[in-house]
Amino acid sequence: MCSSPGQLRRDGTLELAVKRSSWPPAVWVHGQCRVGSRVTLKAGGSFFFQPSAGAPVRPLLLVAGGVGVNPLISILRHCRDLRDEARHTGHGYTPMPVALVYSARSPAELLFKECIGAMEEEGLVTAHLFVTGKSLPAQDGRYHRGRLTSADLREVVRRLGADPLCYLCGPSAMIADVERWLTELGVPPESVRYERWW
Repeated sequence: MCSSPGQLRRDGTLELAVKRSSWPPAVWVHGQCRVGSRVTLKAGGSFFFQPSAGAPVRPLLLVAGGVGVNPLISILRHCRDLRDEARHTGHGYTPMPVALVYSARSPAELLFKECIGAMEEEGLVTAHLFVTGKSLPAQDGRYHRGRLTSADLREVVRRLGADPLCYLCGPSAMIADVERWLTELGVPPESVRYERWW
């Protein structure tokens, strides 16, 4: 899911981003699903961001690999909704600062670039985009070339400030590395939430 909880409340819809693959649900979505198809949703898990209005504001670190960006885009959109609600009502939770660290093989595989760019322009998030493959033009300053390193992560955490709340989603090896690096940086385990999909 890549939409915010507010979208479901506002208009009764939610968005899914499903990568084409041989996994049976993906085959159904891309090959058989049609407008009017009946689906069943199951809620669950502990990978969500739902701060209470009176909760202390903490820096937010989102780390994604590949299609692991989907739930983190949902969190970013929720941050936007929370910020807009706080501006409208004068109270509530305004998440700040927020950093997104996002890695994929090529610029084309960095999903939601326009959405992320718009949120950067709004001042909602600072994005650090990593391209691990060789398809990146040499002078393209929008992206970091190569894999995320512990030094990269250390710098992002330093800029965020003390006590970040961290959400990680991506390939298991990447998430294990990032979790270890965060521990080495002194981030307590209860402040690190992750989802490994493969």
